[in-house]
Amino acid sequence: MKTDFSFEFLCVDKTGKTVIKTVENFKHALLANSNLWKSPSSQATDTICDQALKVKIALVDSEDETDQQLKRAFLINIKGPFEDTEKLRIPIIDYSKELKFEPIYVVLDEVSERIASQLYPGIHQVENKLRGYLIKFFIKKLGPNWWKVTADSDMNRKAKARNVESRVLTTSLDSSAYLIDFGDLGRIVFQQISGFLSRDDIIKRIRNMDESVNSIRILKEEIETNYTKFFNDAFRIKDFQKKWEDLEKIRHKVAHNNLFTQNQCEIGENLIKELLEIIDEADSGVEDIQFSDLDRDAIRESIVEHSAFDIISEDKLLEELKSQYEQFLSTDGFVGLSHFVKNHLGILGFDFRSSYELISLLEKKGLVEIYKVDNPVGDYEVSAIRPLKKQSDSSPDD
Repeated sequence: MKTDFSFEFLCVDKTGKTVIKTVENFKHALLANSNLWKSPSSQATDTICDQALKVKIALVDSEDETDQQLKRAFLINIKGPFEDTEKLRIPIIDYSKELKFEPIYVVLDEVSERIASQLYPGIHQVENKLRGYLIKFFIKKLGPNWWKVTADSDMNRKAKARNVESRVLTTSLDSSAYLIDFGDLGRIVFQQISGFLSRDDIIKRIRNMDESVNSIRILKEEIETNYTKFFNDAFRIKDFQKKWEDLEKIRHKVAHNNLFTQNQCEIGENLIKELLEIIDEADSGVEDIQFSDLDRDAIRESIVEHSAFDIISEDKLLEELKSQYEQFLSTDGFVGLSHFVKNHLGILGFDFRSSYELISLLEKKGLVEIYKVDNPVGDYEVSAIRPLKKQSDSSPDD
C-alpha cells in the first residue's frame, strides 16, 4: 500500500519581479513562513524536511538562451504521507505567488489522483443506479419506446454518434441511456417533458386556448417537467437537482484531472451517499406511480410521432381520408386533423411533417377542406379535415 505521495509544481519568473534568484534563496523564503511547517529542518541546500515530509527545490534552466520571456524557474517537489502532502499543497502555492512567481504550473499531483480514484467508483455507481432506475421506470410506464419519447434531439444525437463508435456489447443491447452524458441523465429527471408537447405544440395551444383559469391550468399540467409530473415526491422535494449538479461538477474535475482537496473529497462522498439514498428509495416505490389517461394518450401519440418515417403519397392520403370521413360521417362525427395525421396515418407508419405538408398542398388544390369544429372534450376549437370532390367529378347539376 502506498504510504508516500508526491506533489510537484513549477514556479516561473516571467516578469522578473521576484527577488528569488537561487535555490537557497527559495528555500530560506519558504522556511521564513512558519505557517507552512510543524518543525522544519534544513537537510541540504535544496531540501527542507518537516517530520515525515520532504520538500526539494531545483532550478530549471531554459535550453533556449535567447528566450527573454523566461527569467528563471524552480521545480518544487513535495513528498510525504497523504495528509501532510495534501495540507501543504495549496498554502505553498499561494505563498509562491506572493513571492511574485507567475505563472505557476502543477506538473505532478498524486494526492488529487488518489482522491479522484476514491470518488470515481461512487460516482460511477450513482450514475448507473439512476440509469437503471429510469430504464425500469419508463419501461413500466411508457413501454419499450420510452427513449424515443423521453430523450431530446441532443441526447439522441449523442447516443447515435457514440453507438457507432462503441464496440462492446452494443450490437445486442439497447445502450442509448448509457451513451449520454452525466448531466443529460440528470436532466431526464428534472427538465425533460417526455416528448408530450413540442415547442410548436405549446405555441399552437397558447394561440388557440381561451384565457379562462381552467384552460391555463390544463396547459400548465400538460407542459410540466418530469421533475414535477412524475418525480416530485421521490426527487424534487429532496433537492435532487442541486445535489446532482454539484456532483456533476466534481465528476468533471475527476474526468479532467483537476486538483482536489480533502474537503472536496468529503463533499463528493456525502453527495454520493445522499444521491444513492434518494435513488434507492425511489426505486422501492416505482410501482406506486400512476399515469393519467391524458398522459397515456400523449405518450401514445409521442411514440407514434417519433417512430413514423415513411412518406405518404397523394393518392394514399386521399384514400385514407375518404375512408375515415365516411366512417365518422355515419355517426355524425368529424375527422380531427391532428387525430387523422397522428393516430391514423401515424399508426400506419407515415411521417407527421410530410403528411401535414401534403395536406396543405391538397387544400390549395381544392381537394380537401380544413375547418374548425367545437371540441367535445376541451375548451377550444379543433381543426377538422374532409375530402372535397374534384370539379371533374361533379355533375353540371351539382
